[in-house]
Amino acid sequence: MFRWAVGIAAGVSLFFTFGVALRLFKILPHSVAGSINVQLFPGYYVFLTASLLIALFASLPLFKMQTLNKIATFLVLTALICVLVNAHILGPKIMEAMKPATMDTFRRLHGISMGLNMLSILTILAAPLCLREK
Repeated sequence: MFRWAVGIAAGVSLFFTFGVALRLFKILPHSVAGSINVQLFPGYYVFLTASLLIALFASLPLFKMQTLNKIATFLVLTALICVLVNAHILGPKIMEAMKPATMDTFRRLHGISMGLNMLSILTILAAPLCLREK
């Protein structure tokens, strides 16, 4: 179950970040691509949160087995925290800062959000590599 949930989270993260979001900005005007992404992000965060919670709970029985399993659990927890911070703290602040007068704030918050998204992707990808089931 752990590998399944992490695999789903990895696929969604990679597809949305490097497929959908980047492609929208390449083929559409930035204002249109941005407004579409704003509509997609809540579902993205809900899906990632759900799959990472499943992975986290699935990792708990394995947690006692080996140190590497503890690292895998920690990596999933790190990814989950990144997703929740983006969804519930940075996301609303970014939305507020999408005005011409606050573009510097928007750019700063968006940069932090992108960094957290990349951290979550890297930790999601690393977690199954640390898992030892035997």
